[in-house]
Amino acid sequence: MTERIYLDWNATAPLRPAARDAMLAALDQVGNPSSVHTEGRAARHLVEAARDLFASGRGAFLHVTLPLTMPGIVAAALLTFIPAIGDYVTPDLLGGAQTTTIAKIIQVLFTSGRDWPYGSALGFLLMVVTLGGTLLALRTLRREVIG
Repeated sequence: MTERIYLDWNATAPLRPAARDAMLAALDQVGNPSSVHTEGRAARHLVEAARDLFASGRGAFLHVTLPLTMPGIVAAALLTFIPAIGDYVTPDLLGGAQTTTIAKIIQVLFTSGRDWPYGSALGFLLMVVTLGGTLLALRTLRREVIG
C-alpha cells in the first residue's frame, strides 16, 4: 500500500461552495443585524443564511456578526480610549490622592514636582502612544470597511 491515508479531516476538509459564497458575500456587507434599517436587515438575512448552512450560533457570530459590527467596535474603542487616557480631573475628584493615572502623573510633574523636562517627555510619549494606537485602529477599521 503506497497511498498515504490522512485521518485529520478537520484540518483539511474542503469548504462547501455555498458556505464559501455566503462568507464572501458577508465580508462585503456593513450593518448591525439587530437594527431595522436596510443594511441591518441585509445583515440579519446573512446571519440567517449562515444558520441555514449549519453554522452554530458561535460560528455565525464569529464569521458574520462580528465582521459586520467591527467598525462600530473600533470606533467605540477610540471614542472611549482617547478621552480616558488624558483625563486627570475625574479620577482626582472621585478617587482623591490614592488614584494614579498617567495623566495625573504628568500633571503632578508639572505642578508640584516642577520637573518640566520629564513631564514634557512623558506627555510626548503619551501623545505618540495614543496617536500610534489610533492610527492602528483606523487602519484596522479601513481594512474592515473597504476590504
